[in-house]
Amino acid sequence: MNGYAGIEPSPYVELRAAVRRFPSEAAIDALRRRDVRFVVVHRKGYGPPKWARVERDLPLFSGALREVVRFDGDTVYEVTR
Repeated sequence: MNGYAGIEPSPYVELRAAVRRFPSEAAIDALRRRDVRFVVVHRKGYGPPKWARVERDLPLFSGALREVVRFDGDTVYEVTR
């Protein structure tokens, strides 16, 4: 879902805005609408305060996100249906 190009199509901009506050209902809904199955969360992409929020909020979405694997500070989650 996330890659690099010289332009940013509107669907990509919309998805990026929705997942900016991951995990959230809006983020999970946006991922499901696009049939995303896995999400890789890069811990280094968050500063300490934002990461603390992510860690605090993840358990709230245990029915929607299933941890698959952790490696080198990254975690892969499956977006469940």
